[in-house]
Amino acid sequence: MSAQSEAFINLLRQVQLFSELSDPELRQIADTAVTLRRARNQIIFDEGDSADFLLVLTSGRAKVVLVGDGAEEIILNLIEPFRVVGEIALRDQRASWRSKRASSSSCPWHRSTR
Repeated sequence: MSAQSEAFINLLRQVQLFSELSDPELRQIADTAVTLRRARNQIIFDEGDSADFLLVLTSGRAKVVLVGDGAEEIILNLIEPFRVVGEIALRDQRASWRSKRASSSSCPWHRSTR
């Protein structure tokens, strides 16, 4: 097992959604995980993007926003570390995202559902 997979498994154990999975199940998820790094105010994904992956924020914060006509943002939710975003994508691949923007330097990882 790679050091990266072991690191992902340790992170997954801190996420409520994955907390009761066995080591082999966690390893299967970790082996397909990819790290994404985003700077403050960088878009993680945009409204209307295909929701075909799951995100777990591992550090920093992110905000779920609606962007108005004048580029003003309406904050719908704040995402804290070890929270899952996109669990609905695991069930309904027709879903699409609301915009998510890093509100501080953040490190989400994602797993494709395809």
